[in-house]
Amino acid sequence: MKRISYICWVLIVFSACQKLENTIDIELETSDNSLVVECYLEAGKPYQLMLTETKSYFDITNICPFVRHALVVITQNGIKDTLVEAPYSGSGCSSIMPYWNTDSTRFFNYGSNTRCPSSANTEFVLEVWDTLNDRYVKASATALPAVPIKTFKAEFNKDSVAYCLLTCEDDLNTFNYYRMTLHKFSLSKKDPNALFNHVATNPYFDQVLYDQALFANGEIGHASNYDFYRTDTAIGTIYHISKAYYDYLETTRAAQSANLNPFVEPSKIATNIQNGYGIFTYLAYDRDTLYIPW
Repeated sequence: MKRISYICWVLIVFSACQKLENTIDIELETSDNSLVVECYLEAGKPYQLMLTETKSYFDITNICPFVRHALVVITQNGIKDTLVEAPYSGSGCSSIMPYWNTDSTRFFNYGSNTRCPSSANTEFVLEVWDTLNDRYVKASATALPAVPIKTFKAEFNKDSVAYCLLTCEDDLNTFNYYRMTLHKFSLSKKDPNALFNHVATNPYFDQVLYDQALFANGEIGHASNYDFYRTDTAIGTIYHISKAYYDYLETTRAAQSANLNPFVEPSKIATNIQNGYGIFTYLAYDRDTLYIPW
């Protein structure tokens, strides 16, 4: 009787496995390629912009996403500045000679020698014309004031391992959004396997915060784990960011997480680019370096 029961159980499992093999057809929506813009305005630094386009899931992966021969204009206080495309030594992606930001952590394929003004509340308007494919996108951004770092310190436990704390003052009368990053030793590194010479080092933490969500005492901050030792160097940065950039960061990170998990619903990325995707924003920040003592 036991042998018969065992055989029945195997047949049931085999039958269930056969049902799991049923083919399911999924209809994927088709979409036209759209322009993607990344432009971060920083006081006193040149205008720089990355212009690419979306690709279909089934497009050939080695197709270069850079958009060539576009007209890119940034306007502030009625003054228009046209960004120039980075030079290419050939036709492929690897032939670009990109523009780098000052700490060599990001590169761009359009740039200008014009320095971004530092006046708070200045409004900037971006317009991009794709001259080859008749596409047009537009966006606007407002300069926010930087918020000074209030506390940047390391405290040790009994095992002589320290955590780092980074805080700033928060105006409780307004809604504010922040991005806080902490790097160990350096903001950038050289990667011999990268397509270009420099890539951004992954920060120890990179936290986006909304003041009304968790903080109500006029101070906002974030702390690391106990993971720092004597003579280590920590670089702390606090960005005062717009709601549009906050939403963009939150949704892009959610989309990245969903892409790695088949059981999570895909996330729609928030953008302030009209008729396209990406972000056009002003980066107002305060940065300091902490040398952890003996």
